[in-house]
Amino acid sequence: MPRSKFAANQMVTSWQGFATEKHTVGTGVTLPASHPAVRERPDCFIAASTPRPEWPTPFAVAARRPIARATRTFPVIGAPVPRSQRTNVRVEGRYVASFSLIKRGDTFPASDPLIAEYPDNFELLDGA
Repeated sequence: MPRSKFAANQMVTSWQGFATEKHTVGTGVTLPASHPAVRERPDCFIAASTPRPEWPTPFAVAARRPIARATRTFPVIGAPVPRSQRTNVRVEGRYVASFSLIKRGDTFPASDPLIAEYPDNFELLDGA
């Protein structure tokens, strides 16, 4: 669980809606920092006193996340990869394997398990 950046008695507002296994929180919901949803996803909250024009935007937050780029094209069989890069292989109507072709230049979040599994095939981009 991520460490909260807020004092337990502080009121916080969700700048972005999200859902977890136990909670669904919409944008603009104000909760105490001690609430389990805030403790589970502190990255989705800001101080309740923050004016709306100063709230983060999803695009700005995504731009700050480190990413990695594939340095070569390589096949992946059975590992979880984004749906857009998956191909299910069937032989005589039966499912055989999930095959993916990661192409040189494809980018992934640096935290993607695929990068940990194939570290020699990726490079972190500048700013990561």
